[in-house]
Amino acid sequence: RGLLSGDSELLLLPAPAGPVQDQLKSVGSHWRGLRPLVDAAANGDAIDDATIADSADLNLLLLSAMDSAVGMYEALQPNT
Repeated sequence: RGLLSGDSELLLLPAPAGPVQDQLKSVGSHWRGLRPLVDAAANGDAIDDATIADSADLNLLLLSAMDSAVGMYEALQPNT
């Protein structure tokens, strides 16, 4: 949330409007899908094979979305 909206305590500015914010929202959406599965595993809940497979698939989507967001931030930096 801090990357999207900014966080004064962490000295984070809000993300630029447009594609970067849209991508960060996508990252958040993927995380909201994966988090319950991660929390269940962290709590020691029994996890079946189908849930493990779903977690792996969701994790790849999340990582891809995060990588795209990083690339967008990199593209905003002036060439040095």
